Amino acid sequence: FQKVQKEIKKNWNIPRYGEPKRDIVVYFYLDRHGISNHIKILQSSGVTEHDRAAEDAIRSINYKYSFPSGAIRSEVHITFTFHYNKENQN
Repeated sequence: FQKVQKEIKKNWNIPRYGEPKRDIVVYFYLDRHGISNHIKILQSSGVTEHDRAAEDAIRSINYKYSFPSGAIRSEVHITFTFHYNKENQN
């Protein structure tokens, strides 16, 4: 999960405009082929463009993290929080 988390953060392109009111919380699951499915904003930032950027960061991991052969589970459910602060804008 740490690799997935790092990749999502790396691909989170925060828009330079708009002031999010809070962190963004997103639910999704990865299937065994590494495809992110059922992306759902659980807590919006209050700015549509910022929410979309979070969804795009999750989609950016598609096909990069497939399950190892022999894995029992067919999917893993993830709730991911995008912490917004001024430092992220640099």
